[in-house]
Amino acid sequence: HLPLVTLSDAESRALAFGQVVTREGGTPEASLARAVDASGTLVAVCRWEGATLKPVRVFANYRGQSAVS
Repeated sequence: HLPLVTLSDAESRALAFGQVVTREGGTPEASLARAVDASGTLVAVCRWEGATLKPVRVFANYRGQSAVS
């Protein structure tokens, strides 16, 4: 399983638009992570590059709704 990262609303919107998100706290152990919004909806699978989370595959639109049924 991929590690889980819970996003703020602003971070969820940024990833949904293909933008990167920078998180405090250094480099995580795994290079890939599941990024979810506050309700637990999968937003994207992302790759960590240092403290930057870059979307690899986006599953939600800009309103936070799942693009996959």
